[in-house]
Order: sequence, then structure tokens, then C-alpha cells
Amino acid sequence: MHLKLKNQPNNTILKITYKRYRNFCNNLLRTIKCDYQRSEFAKYNKNPKKTWEVIKTVTDTNVTRTNAEDLLNAYGNKTTAIHYINSYFANIGNELASKIKPTHRSKPNCLTNPAPLKSMGLVEVDEIEINRVVNSLRTETAVGWYGIHTSVLKSARLYLVPVITHICNLAIRSGTFPRALKRSVVIPIFKNGDKGKVGNYRPISILPALSKILERVLNNYLTDFLDANNIISKNQYGFRKGLSTEDAVASLTQLAVRKIDDKQKCLGIFLDLSKAFDTVSIPILVKKLESVGVRGAALKIYTDYLKDRTQCVRIGSLTSNEVPVLCGVPQGSILGPTLFTIYLNELCDISLPNSHICSYADDTAILVYGKTWAETRISAEQAFSLTVNWLANNLLTLNLEKTTYLTFAINPSSQPAVDSITIKAHTCPINSLKCSCPSLNRTSSTKYLGVTLDHFLNWYEHMQILAARVRKLIYVFKKLRNSADLPILKTIYTSLCESIITYCIPLWGGSAKTRFIDLERAQRAVLKVMLRKPYRYPTNQLYKDAACLTVRQLYVLRACLRRHKTVHITDAASTNIVRRPKPPCPSVKFGTAFGRRNYEYQSANIYNKLHKILNLQHHTKFKVKIKIEQCLHSLDYHDTEKLL
Repeated sequence: MHLKLKNQPNNTILKITYKRYRNFCNNLLRTIKCDYQRSEFAKYNKNPKKTWEVIKTVTDTNVTRTNAEDLLNAYGNKTTAIHYINSYFANIGNELASKIKPTHRSKPNCLTNPAPLKSMGLVEVDEIEINRVVNSLRTETAVGWYGIHTSVLKSARLYLVPVITHICNLAIRSGTFPRALKRSVVIPIFKNGDKGKVGNYRPISILPALSKILERVLNNYLTDFLDANNIISKNQYGFRKGLSTEDAVASLTQLAVRKIDDKQKCLGIFLDLSKAFDTVSIPILVKKLESVGVRGAALKIYTDYLKDRTQCVRIGSLTSNEVPVLCGVPQGSILGPTLFTIYLNELCDISLPNSHICSYADDTAILVYGKTWAETRISAEQAFSLTVNWLANNLLTLNLEKTTYLTFAINPSSQPAVDSITIKAHTCPINSLKCSCPSLNRTSSTKYLGVTLDHFLNWYEHMQILAARVRKLIYVFKKLRNSADLPILKTIYTSLCESIITYCIPLWGGSAKTRFIDLERAQRAVLKVMLRKPYRYPTNQLYKDAACLTVRQLYVLRACLRRHKTVHITDAASTNIVRRPKPPCPSVKFGTAFGRRNYEYQSANIYNKLHKILNLQHHTKFKVKIKIEQCLHSLDYHDTEKLL
């Protein structure tokens, strides 16, 4: 009919008939497609993994990793290219270390705890422990060199666990990590930039499944020893139980707020390390392990784990030859992150003048403060010089082009002039203002651990970015609302939208309420699309229909839950005896409105107010969450603002 209409464009009857059948056919296809998608959701109702696969298929959001074929085409012959790529990844650490110039300076003083008198000991494991480790392995991972999948180990663990236990105990007794388990397959994962440059790819090591079991055993021993002796610095938040990126950001920003409220000048230096995991020096790491108490037979097996490693690169169906790896810890391994934390431990406890260092793995920031901007600049250069000196002594490369600094202040009049403050990366023996050393880039905002920090610490730019990210989800819910029922939509909203909003919200949620308008509108836009509500649907009714909390209410909930961790849980009967009990959170005094908008002040006041109503102090975190959610659902916009 379409072809006939093209030949007879003036035939009115044919045109009407064609449009009628075309619309009927499209509606029928759309209905059948929605019915099929509903049946898929119903089929996998109790399987979250399959449900999310259906969601990604319906919304066309299947993440397809960029194939590294562009790398093969960028270096001529594919066989030659893949060998060059493998050689690049294997030797990148040595090449960067060879470019580091000696500083000819003494090592900076560190505040690390003295080496423990007790040495770490390794005991043989039993089959119960190995069985638990095998069960904890992920099944959706790629196979290593030998092609043995973790699902095979799980399905046959009744027969394999005794054998694996014997292998692990033999390795512990002999202090030798099996050479066959030190062969890794490297898959280049694209980061950003030009796809034809090998430097823009991250090498992810795929290790044999048996290697992960022995690594997990050794990692458990090592982390237990480090935690028992408090060896890891309190300023290092990466790869540690009970700590997250939110804790690292809170440590940095709350100190900055307190210093600014005390009328001090404050700036932050944000370091960028090049190929940090790949440039770890194995001899230096072995010395650091010995200094923290890993000695004797324990040191022997960890040293053997690091030495005599080989790797090959696999891109598509091509695999390169094996080459030895002389530097770095494997990315994608279980033991690698813990070893990297030990390697950087001293950096977090360097004695810096008027400074505080905060680190999450290799994402490191230095906060410098002083009475005047001139004093702060001098302290910043001294602190940065000591940090650069430590990095050079440990053969780590600092990327000066991406290392930036921010000057924090309450308002523009408190900010220093553009040319009045510069921080130089001194490599000269004596720091001089007239030296030719490069200067760091000063910016008005920077991204640190997924949070955008601006030089006023008002979080306005961060909330604008969040609003844009939330609005991008409208397309997802437009696709899903025709086939998914409300419980599934609520799950998707919580996973995709609410997770974006609540990330570090206790820290930035105390900002001026007028700045929340864009983010609240973006949240309501998603909810209206999800529930098929008109543009001018009443706000209060919208949140009741969706059974969701507003952005400000999410801030109240998350701030109270974070504050509850620091509140001592007491017996309710004992506190009832006191006629006028003290509030669970002592109030913190701030002299400026800027200070009173931050987490430390706001969370204490909100928690104390809710405690009078709900008696939160005497309950676990789970019960506190339920109580606060029930209370917030009963409050409208104005009642929530009164609470704040």
C-alpha cells in the first residue's frame, strides 16, 4: 500500500486506507511488544539479575565496553601492535620511574605508628574456610589463562575443596606462591581521550580462579593484622572496612569549614598520580611490608607473590606473547589494593606544616590553612614540596598538569586576587620565588571522589550537575512505564535516581534551600513521567502517590543515619530516671551562617529534634531508619522546612 501510494499520491481513498492500516499495525506491534516485556518481567520476578537485564534491554542501556580494536589498527600490523601494547603495559612503571629526578633532600618526617613488636603469622587454613571463600567468588567474571570458570569450582566444590585446601596450605608452609597462578591476561579498558593511544587504556588483569582463592586467604590474614595493630593511617579511607568515599570527603570539607569559620585562610591541593598501581616499586613495597610487621615466612610468600609475574594482552581473538612484569601490583586482583594501601601509608602521615592530608587509595588531597593568604601560600608550598619529595623517593609520578588547587572562602571579597597567590612545584634545592619551577593550576571547582567542590564550598555547582544527571533518567522511565509495574519502577527509581541524589548528601544537603529548586524539579519530573502524571500535578500528592521522600527529606534521613553512628546507644530505662537528660548530640558552635549550614552543625540539631519525638538514641540503625522514614512521610514541605 505504501508503494501504491507513492505511485498515486493524489488517491485520497488509498491515502486514508493506508494511514488506517499503518496506525493499526503500529499500535498492534507496540501492544505486542509491551505484552512481551511484561511477560519477561513476570518471568524473572524473583531473579534480580535477570530483571535488570530485561530493564537494560527495554531501555536500550546495555553498556557495551569499547573494544580495543582501534589500538590494533593504530600501530600497523595487528600482531606487532598487540606485542607492543603488552610491552607498554609491562614496562610503564619502569619507564616512569626512570624519568623521576633525584631530589637530593632528606626524607620527610612521618607520624606513622612505630613498627609493631609482634610479627604477622600465617596458620594453615581448614576446608570450612576454603569452602566459604569459594562460595564468595563472583560467577560473572571472565576466565583466566587456564579457562577454568569460578562456576566450575562452585559446582564441584564438594570434591575440589580438599584439593584446594591442600594447595593453599602447601603454599603457606613453603612460603611460595604457585608460579602457575601468577600468569595474568590483561584486557585494555578504554578510559577517555583518543582511542588510538595505548596510554588512554587501563590494563585490567584477569587472574586464574585458583589464584583468587589463595589471594583471598592471604588478604584476610593481612587485613586482620593491619586492623589489629592500627597500622593503616586514619587519613587513608580507601579499601578499608567501614569507611567510604563519603568519609574521605567529609574529613576534608568539615575541616575546611571549621578553619574558615575561625577566620583562617584555607586552600586545597588535589594530587593526580600517573599510573599509580602500575608504578609501585616491588623492592620498596617489600621493605614497607617488613617495616609494618610482615616478616619471616609471611614476608616470603607475599614477596614471592609479587615477583616473577608474567602477563599477556588479549584483544578479541588475538593474544600476545607472555612477558615478565617487573613493577606494579595487578589491577583486578584481590591482594593488590591492600598492598597498594600499605605502599601509600606513609604519605598519609607525613608531618606537613599547617596542613591535613586526606586520601582514598591514590586520590589524595592536602588541605592547608593559615592566618593570612601569604602564610597559607608558604605553608602550601612547603607541604607540596615535602609531598613531591616523598613521591619521588617512592618512585611515584605526579601529573602536574592535572594537579590543581582551590582557595576556599565564604564570599568573593575573601578570595585572594588571581595573581596574588601561586603554588610552585619546587624541584630546586632551595625554594625561591624567582625560580623557574612550574606552577600548579588554580581552578574555581574540581571533582574529588565523585563530588564537585567549588571555592565557596556552597555546593551550588554540584547540585546543578546532579539535576542534569537526574533529568537524563526521564528517557529510561518513559521506556519502562509501558511494560513494568509500579513495584519494579520504584526499585529502578531507588537504584538509579535516588542513589544519585543521596550520594554524599549529608555533606551538601545543608546548603541554602533556594538552590535545591532545580534538583527538586528534576526529581519531580522523573516521578511524573514514571507515574504518568500531568505537568501541573500537585507536589504533595505526587510524593504520596510515589511513596518517596523529597530531596530535603532525604537529606534529613541520611544526615541522621550518619550522625547515629557516632551516638552512644544507651538503655532507655536509665535515661528516664534523669529529669532533664542531655541531648544525644552535643551542639557545635559556629560563628558564621556559613558554618551553621554544614553537616557538623545541622545534623546535630536535626538529630536532637527527632530524638525528642522518636527516641532514636536507644535503637539500632535499621530501626532508626524505619522510624525517621515513617515520620518524614507524614510531613509536608513546610513541616520539613520547620524541622530544618
